[in-house]
Amino acid sequence: MRPLTISFLLLLATPLLAQPGEIFFQLPCPILDRYLSPLDSTRADLWLHTIVEGTEDVPSSAGHCIQAVGTRPHVQVLYGFDARRNRDLLNPERHGRLQPDSLADGLANGNFQWDRGDLRVAWQGYGNFFEGNGWTQPNEAGTLRMILRVTTEEAVQLAVVQVATNQAEGFASVAALKVVPEGDVLTW
Repeated sequence: MRPLTISFLLLLATPLLAQPGEIFFQLPCPILDRYLSPLDSTRADLWLHTIVEGTEDVPSSAGHCIQAVGTRPHVQVLYGFDARRNRDLLNPERHGRLQPDSLADGLANGNFQWDRGDLRVAWQGYGNFFEGNGWTQPNEAGTLRMILRVTTEEAVQLAVVQVATNQAEGFASVAALKVVPEGDVLTW
């Protein structure tokens, strides 16, 4: 009994330095949180934000900072499906056209789907995952195009929007390449 009492007293006298001071959580990534208005300057259609994917230790010692563009409730993104029926962002080519009947057929056949979006546009590591190369872009050109369906009280519109990124800052800009009323041919 006596050895246990001495061990217990020694344990109590030992300072616990695992977390000195107050517990705090450092944010390893620059936090972005702003609305984007590529179609109408009076209305926010998209939302630029940061996603942090870290390891399970607290505070996280390594992980990824991800810049993402999300849709607002009145905006949907057009998705397509690959050969395995995995849903993927329909990223239109540099110059293209979407006919209303092709869109309607694709939606009816299950080849296209409108849905909310949260699209990752740039990412970089932190901690042990940091490579020092800046932000990784979605492709070599640093651009990502998407087709949006915007529903407002006034009208339903289709738009081709392009997100531009660069290695220094990640997200750089967003611009509407073409906007048409739903039911019209969408060219870009």
